Amino acid sequence: MRKTLITAALLVIAVGASYAQTSPLYQIRVVDASRFTEPARDLKSKENQATNVAEDSRRKHHDVVVLRRGRDYSIDYFQAESDGMRLHGFMVKDIDVYKMAEYRWNKDTLCISFTDGGDKRTKVYKGFGSGNTSSMVTE
Repeated sequence: MRKTLITAALLVIAVGASYAQTSPLYQIRVVDASRFTEPARDLKSKENQATNVAEDSRRKHHDVVVLRRGRDYSIDYFQAESDGMRLHGFMVKDIDVYKMAEYRWNKDTLCISFTDGGDKRTKVYKGFGSGNTSSMVTE
C-alpha cells in the first residue's frame, strides 16, 4: 500500500512538473498597422541604438506583439537571454483577416494561432529564437 502511495505521489509530481513548463493560453488583439507610419531610424547612430535598447528593455520575458499589414502578419516576441532582453520574430502571410491571436509558451517556444473571434482558426505557428537567430515552423 505504501509503495503504491509513493508511486502515485511521484506520478503526480512528474505530471505537475511537465504542466509547469507550458504557460496558460493568452488572447491578444491583432493590431492593424496598415495605417502606421514609422519614421525611418538609422540604427548606426549611437543615439538611436541607445533608444532602441531602452525600448526593448521595457519589455518583459515572453511578451508577444502581433501586427497586421494587409495580409501580412508580423509576430514579435521577447525572451530574456544571458545578455539581456532579445527581440525575436517571424512573418506570416494568410488569406484571411484575423482580429485576435491566441498563444501559449511551451518552455521558450511560442505556439500561436489566429482567430476572428469565432471558432475559425488557421494553422498553429511555432516560433523560437536564441541569440541572433529566430525560426518558425507550422504545425
